[in-house]
Amino acid sequence: MRTKQNIFKNNYPGRTFFRLFKQRHHDILSSRLAQNLSVNRAIAINNHSLDEFFEICRKYYDHLELNDKPQNIYNVDETGLSGCKGCTRILRKRGMKNPSRLTGNNEKVMFTVTFCCNDAVQYLPPFFVYKSVTMWDVWTQYGPKDCQYTCSSSGWIESEVFVNWFKYFIK
Repeated sequence: MRTKQNIFKNNYPGRTFFRLFKQRHHDILSSRLAQNLSVNRAIAINNHSLDEFFEICRKYYDHLELNDKPQNIYNVDETGLSGCKGCTRILRKRGMKNPSRLTGNNEKVMFTVTFCCNDAVQYLPPFFVYKSVTMWDVWTQYGPKDCQYTCSSSGWIESEVFVNWFKYFIK
């Protein structure tokens, strides 16, 4: 049997304590890989903003008579990816979905991938935006067919970049 002296050193819990703690509570805790979630995004995601968004969508669908035209309803989404190590193991309540850890908003290495599809499940090729002044050929090798690549000073989709992407795929 372990004694308090074996678990604690200098009155602080050591590795043995944490291992035994996880064993004692294995029925309610699990060790999962966490994904980074920026503080701004975590604050913006709430029930009120989601309800408001879907209410606005419903009004536009009704006004534009889009309810029976899924081929005319498109969704564009972007995800910012970082070259910084993002997956860290965290301890979460067993059964919780989407483990994440909050990070700062200024990651050093950044690029964005944009995806677009309509309600009829037709997809546009992905669109990559790298943080750079110039594009490197190596970034475009082995990419998905017909996708588009560009760069911006932030690695994000800025107004001009979005307009260029829109023009490229609307042709």
